[in-house]
Amino acid sequence: MKKLLKLSLIVSLFMAVLTIRSYADDTTTVPATDTDTAATPTTTSGSYSAYFDTSESYINVPIVVKGLPAGKYSYIADTNKTTPYSNSAHQLIEENGVLKSPDTEVRNLIQLNTDVYVHIYDAASLEHPLVADLKVEKPVFNQNNYFSSEADASYKHSQFVFALPFTQDKDSMKRTVHYKLGKITDNSVLRAIKANASDGFAKLKEYAKNDANPLYNETQVSNGPFGYSTDTQILPGNQFADKSYYYLYAELDDEDGKYIPIDSVTLAEADVYPTVEGYPWFLFFYGKSNFSLDDIPDDSQNGETSSEESAPESNKVDDTVAKTDLAKTGEKAIIFALIGVAFVASVVFFRKNKNTIIK
Repeated sequence: MKKLLKLSLIVSLFMAVLTIRSYADDTTTVPATDTDTAATPTTTSGSYSAYFDTSESYINVPIVVKGLPAGKYSYIADTNKTTPYSNSAHQLIEENGVLKSPDTEVRNLIQLNTDVYVHIYDAASLEHPLVADLKVEKPVFNQNNYFSSEADASYKHSQFVFALPFTQDKDSMKRTVHYKLGKITDNSVLRAIKANASDGFAKLKEYAKNDANPLYNETQVSNGPFGYSTDTQILPGNQFADKSYYYLYAELDDEDGKYIPIDSVTLAEADVYPTVEGYPWFLFFYGKSNFSLDDIPDDSQNGETSSEESAPESNKVDDTVAKTDLAKTGEKAIIFALIGVAFVASVVFFRKNKNTIIK
């Protein structure tokens, strides 16, 4: 009997030690790391810098120069890093303490697929530049909608206007643009734009690029400062449905790498009068006062289900089953309870029978 009691106590203590070690291993935490924190770039104080300022629009894009003390300066902006002749310099203007170039003199440089440099001169002496070969930082052309709200189309004319300075009236600056127009049948894209979702126009662009059966699919050459316009009907208005939505996608030809690749997308709502003679129609583009997204069809009555309802059975969570960590905690509590019961029972048994055992 004495040997049995000792064996019971030893087993109870051994199980307690194993359980405590197992619990400690499971609850060990891994120290947090800084790998997910992006490093903040640093800048050198007092250094010269220049950039195309697109804070107001992509049409008016002056070059802003920073780091110069107060004074009068002239500049030359060019793709040539070698200091050019100073007789072609223009004067920097000052607005609210900021030195900048007149945008009309540099806007044609912003979309060239090459580096642009600015050379700064003292306005009183153009013999040698004060700052030479200063690289002008360009904006990242990654937006989805470069169309201006001035875009317009009807049964009488079409005007596709970009909010980009990609062309002037000079023939040398004309751009070739490929246009696609088609009906938007995916209402989730329209709802994303209406909700001001950041990826709304990105979804629309992807939708337009993948549309294999557009209503209009042609290439045009720009004939104005900011796009293409015509007084003839080029869009298939007889295929437009009233209160339906249509995308207009455009891709600018980069001319074998001369220009930065840019594509853009916008959308319009059709206003059609099929019973009126001549079948008049209008496209009200995004940004205009008569454009509205209030006519998006409601798909909730067309058999749509939520992502939770349509999830596979294997992916659904059974609320009656505890999560893994909670279940492990319960198992350990039971083991601790059993160990305690065994220990107490052993002590009680020992006290009741100690006289018998000692004898």
